Amino acid sequence: MQNETDAGDAVPEHGLDEVFAIGGVRHSQWFPATVAHEDNSNSVSEGYLGQVCFALDGSALAWTISSSQVLVVPWNADQGKVIAPDAPSAVQWPVVINTGLDTALVGSGAPTSMTLIRLSSFPTIRSCASPDDGVQGLLWASLLGRLLAADLLLVTGHVNGVIRIWDAFTGRLLLKLIDHKSKITSLDFSPNGSLRLASGHVDYTIKLWDLMDDGNMYRTLRGHCGAVSCVTWSPNGRRLASVGAGRQIIIWNMEQQHRSGSSSEAACLRIPGGHHNNIVRCQFTPDGALLATASHDTSVILWDSRSGEKMGCLYHILPFPHMIYASGLNSCWIRDLALFSDGCHAATVSDDKKLRIWDLSQGNAPVAERLLPAPAKCCAVSPKGNTIVVGFGNGEVKFYRPCCLSVPSLRHLSRLAVRKFIVTPSQVGELLVPSTLKPYLLYRDWL
Repeated sequence: MQNETDAGDAVPEHGLDEVFAIGGVRHSQWFPATVAHEDNSNSVSEGYLGQVCFALDGSALAWTISSSQVLVVPWNADQGKVIAPDAPSAVQWPVVINTGLDTALVGSGAPTSMTLIRLSSFPTIRSCASPDDGVQGLLWASLLGRLLAADLLLVTGHVNGVIRIWDAFTGRLLLKLIDHKSKITSLDFSPNGSLRLASGHVDYTIKLWDLMDDGNMYRTLRGHCGAVSCVTWSPNGRRLASVGAGRQIIIWNMEQQHRSGSSSEAACLRIPGGHHNNIVRCQFTPDGALLATASHDTSVILWDSRSGEKMGCLYHILPFPHMIYASGLNSCWIRDLALFSDGCHAATVSDDKKLRIWDLSQGNAPVAERLLPAPAKCCAVSPKGNTIVVGFGNGEVKFYRPCCLSVPSLRHLSRLAVRKFIVTPSQVGELLVPSTLKPYLLYRDWL
């Protein structure tokens, strides 16, 4: 029998203060009478509850509260908390979106993935259309115009392969994107304001959609040998990372993809080895230099996103489990990973009912952990890093305030700024800086 020793056994349960909890459909303050108080214990969509996501600009928060309902609430980014439902607002908060309204198939309305985006946070998008003049007025009347009028969009992917786009202020369905029949596992908008949407599927493919072009599905990426579990764009929108079953990690060069017009093998970087079980999450650091991947093998690995070099590992069990244990069922499957915007910290939730906070510069021991009441389904960090939201399978969410985060050094912040523009190791090598500084810029002296 594998001798398990949690990496955080010696870590006191401090540094994570629970500040608020909203308990499923039982919390009457947040759930108006229009919400169906259904019993999810036997629901075919029970496994899809517990999803949580922030809008990219931190203005709203959404999570699944039942097998076919998503709740959207306003978020105070500076204070790191939900804005009270009785606060003055032009919008009737909270907004409950019934994702199963337009389907008669049981379970097909259940969101298997979702994302939020506020279009007004991208000035380039808002300037594309104006209802005041000629040709631009026609554009305003098009799909893009309707999306701009809605502003805050909730995008949900479903078990039947349909993507639905909702007005998150009114709950009105704006558009359905249909190109495949397999379950959608992940959705992510490019953060550069291009309105390109990537969707991962269980049929081993990734589909790319352009909402600037009436929601056209303009490319299918093939290369995975198993279900795709997560897709994520790099901060500049020039690359797309995907992970999934079969321990595969692929980083797609989207600029090269655009020029070639096909899912060329030459347009991607495959990272072999590393994990010993299915990979469930991936995320770029804010400068795009590193890619973090979380696996059921109880570890998170940090990779150089340009070369594929392994830069560090966060172990949830020490010593690391034997191959048979790590590659199969174990008590510490990592369910979700969320990086902080400072590029220094990460949060994870796993089947051992723990929320862990990691300082990426201090090795593989968590700096804080919290025992949760039940295994969490997912976690999300607010854009300003002042709150962690944890979602559970009963539709409940809990909010935690991380009090253990160290202040990033000026040196690290300078590296973040440099690596946003000096992106490849060869470019770093050509910099006219002291040679002793280059390993730090390449994150080799950081972990």
